[in-house]
Amino acid sequence: MHTGSIGLVKVLKAERQNDKLRIYFIAGLQAMQVFSHMYDAISGLANKMSICWMDIPEVISKQSEQLGAIQKELQAHRQAGVRYEARDLAAEAEERPGFRLVRVSFEGRPVVELRLLGEELKQMADVVAYLSSYDGQKVAMIVTCGEGSGKDARQLLTTQLAQIGGRGGGDSKLAQGGGVTTEEQYRTFLRQVNIG
Repeated sequence: MHTGSIGLVKVLKAERQNDKLRIYFIAGLQAMQVFSHMYDAISGLANKMSICWMDIPEVISKQSEQLGAIQKELQAHRQAGVRYEARDLAAEAEERPGFRLVRVSFEGRPVVELRLLGEELKQMADVVAYLSSYDGQKVAMIVTCGEGSGKDARQLLTTQLAQIGGRGGGDSKLAQGGGVTTEEQYRTFLRQVNIG
């Protein structure tokens, strides 16, 4: 911040372009208005946090570290929960010649959670799993095949999604895809699993 013949000057940012330095700034009354808004915003934030405005950077830094630790802990709990869920599903699986079949559908479950569940199930050697989620218009599906199941997840997914004109991809152990379907079609979607 500088003062001079043009009054108050505030540099907003500086960036280098080739061999030149470009500086963006505001001055005079406009700069005073910006400072006033900034001060009001920072003071309001400090009041909500019950701290002095000068302590805001330190407090936010500490809170950011705490949030990161909480997020890591939450992720660990989520993964542990998914492991237990996968074991429960495998324990209730349908017995088929040479493998166990898991078929489960969810309403609006995020695909990232289906994927975590699929990653756990694909490690179970004799399990073939069909996991799907429906949001009212689209179905998302994960198919997994354990090493000892003798099945190919990508082939099974392609066959299943063909019923609704869906598409997907993956490998022999885990494949993912989806498509658009009506609620009536979705009700029978998993019951029509065809494992050749």
